[in-house]
Amino acid sequence: MALLLVQGTCLPLSSYMSSQTEISERMRAILIDWIIEVQYRLILMPETLYLTVYIIDQYLSMESVPRKELQLVGISAVLIASKYEETWAPLVGFPRILLMLFLCGSNHASPFFD
Repeated sequence: MALLLVQGTCLPLSSYMSSQTEISERMRAILIDWIIEVQYRLILMPETLYLTVYIIDQYLSMESVPRKELQLVGISAVLIASKYEETWAPLVGFPRILLMLFLCGSNHASPFFD
């Protein structure tokens, strides 16, 4: 019973997308579809996907995210969830950063590597 009470306090508000100014529910759905593809390519466990979506929803419920940074929030959530759920989590090093940039379509390469 106590676990149910704790779980209820940790859920994001169901109306959190209305507080987002630059992104819509459709954009979130596209992000989750892309996260599923990333999860498939990296051969991650289903639990990692569930935790990734939970992290994204929690973050979006607390912070207003610009449209151009939504994919960055998604791939960051994948890395965090992988570190928690996976036995052999993807290493964060230069080769893995290049893989993440490839999966992102290199949309975020220029501001961070110029």
